[in-house]
Amino acid sequence: MQSMYLPGERIAVQAHLNYAPSSSCNVWKDMLTLPSDLSSSTTRWGRPPRPLQLTIVNVTPNSGESCPFSDTFISTEVINDGSSNAKEKQRKDTRFFVPAKPVWNSLMRTKTEANGPNAWPVVGTLPELWLNYDRMHDWLLEYFQKAGLTFATPMPTNTYVYTADPAVCEYILKTNFANYPKGELFQEVLNEFLGDGIFNSDGELWKKQRKLMQGEVQRKVLRDYSLVTYREKAHLLASIVSKASYSATSLEMQDLFKRMTLDTIVEVATGVQLGALSYELPDVPFQSAFDEANVNVHVRFVDPLWRVRRFLNIGIEARFKDAVQYMDTFLYDVIRTRRRDIAQAKSRSKSSQSTKHEIEGENTRPDLVSRYMFLDESTTDKSIRDDVLSFVMAGRDSTSSVLAWFIHCLLSKPEVAEKIFDELCAFEARHQPTPTLNSVHASEGEFNEHIQQFVDLLTFEEVTSTTSNFQYLHAAITETIRLYPVVPQDVKGVLEDDVLPSGHTVRKGDLVAFIPYAMGRLQDLWGPDAAEYRPERWLNEAGAFEGASPYKFTAFQAGPRSCLGKDAAYLQMKIVMAVLCRFFKFESVPGHEIAYRMSAILMMKDGMHITASRRA
Repeated sequence: MQSMYLPGERIAVQAHLNYAPSSSCNVWKDMLTLPSDLSSSTTRWGRPPRPLQLTIVNVTPNSGESCPFSDTFISTEVINDGSSNAKEKQRKDTRFFVPAKPVWNSLMRTKTEANGPNAWPVVGTLPELWLNYDRMHDWLLEYFQKAGLTFATPMPTNTYVYTADPAVCEYILKTNFANYPKGELFQEVLNEFLGDGIFNSDGELWKKQRKLMQGEVQRKVLRDYSLVTYREKAHLLASIVSKASYSATSLEMQDLFKRMTLDTIVEVATGVQLGALSYELPDVPFQSAFDEANVNVHVRFVDPLWRVRRFLNIGIEARFKDAVQYMDTFLYDVIRTRRRDIAQAKSRSKSSQSTKHEIEGENTRPDLVSRYMFLDESTTDKSIRDDVLSFVMAGRDSTSSVLAWFIHCLLSKPEVAEKIFDELCAFEARHQPTPTLNSVHASEGEFNEHIQQFVDLLTFEEVTSTTSNFQYLHAAITETIRLYPVVPQDVKGVLEDDVLPSGHTVRKGDLVAFIPYAMGRLQDLWGPDAAEYRPERWLNEAGAFEGASPYKFTAFQAGPRSCLGKDAAYLQMKIVMAVLCRFFKFESVPGHEIAYRMSAILMMKDGMHITASRRA
């Protein structure tokens, strides 16, 4: 038997009863006894209490019983003893049967469930989804607010179950993790782009890749290499912003952040300096190809004709193919070059009788590609290519997305920017007690020198301190991620038939998607001020940062697939924003509207246009 939470609206029960013949539905509805007080269960995840637990017992009805339902009967009794916990026990006299779900029924019904999206014969909810595609995240949020934290939508070939329920997230990401892999559809959609990389793999292959990646990201050699790169790029970005502040020209910050993170992650992954971030802002083919692939691959999840377009090599599928081919050419050239360099280094080391440790320390580059090759010479070029692209996907668009939305949040709440500035000035004063120059009247050269002095203070220990430095900045970044998560929707496949904690039945081949964008904005989870940007919600009375359950704050996933790069991402974001918030004040360009663009990563549709002025 298995316990599950039932939404207060009784959606799960009502959805099952809707399948029953109308002549007998009311009779069997009367056989279910619910407690009169639906607030007896405990509060979970910071949302209002869920009312009741049902116990599902998989049995065959007794012979001779006349019932319009089939498969399973439910027997439940909830006892409210006045405490905060509701008790349940099986009872024999009150029961009803949950019907099997006929295929034709999911095609013909006009509603998926109470207050859910419209569903039409054959095409399901696809027409409504396409009509709202450009605002899909908010479309889903609206239905979570109307239909409950989990609802199902039939599609032409399978069913999507959308959830914003932390209990369901915990179930699919941890409790029954093995039954909710990426799935065949996910792998097929992303295969040309990410291949068998860690983002697109399951089972033993995924376990092997995660173990290898986890070991590398935790190594001091890669951490130190990354830190140096983060600080160099942060200083270069600040210099570009400084130049614009002296010439009073506007900047497109999302583009600058994307250039910076692309340069950073490609250099850390391959050792190659792309030069995307510079004063000239040159066209970088790899950046264009990566953006093209990222946007187009998302369309495949809602376009039933994408395989036809791929076969005919037309439209967005043709552009997607060209983008992937360019990235392949670039990466395979890098991989071949690294293999040649490592072979030559090992040959020199052997002739000088060096130890393996000396070879690693003296002759191996610190970039990820070189380390993969050194650790396992049998690693194929294709495997390295797939893992590098997954690494770039994780570290480039994710970080740049958060940084752009962070600027947007600061513009909406100037008082937050002032609190961050005060925190950074206090940090600087502890390390440089002597007065520094007045930035407003300094020459451009003097100003950039001051920036460099500040960057030098941003050591790993100082930035990652959990007791003093940058607590408010950390909270402000986290609050940005709550409202604007990097991956606004995350999809899992269904390996075998199952029942979710919400009461929804899922079939083999269906898809379950949890929606971090909606989860960060629901009052059920975050209270009446859920839509407000308020970093203070993450700080305790002592002003120290306190996190939330990863099944409520799902931006970094949770369970076995929790994000390996979370700490590295926070490190880079805090370094970059510490520099920018310490030295600049931003204003939005009049008339510029902010909206998201539909892609795998939550990016701004038309960028983030601002003007910058120097802080005194």
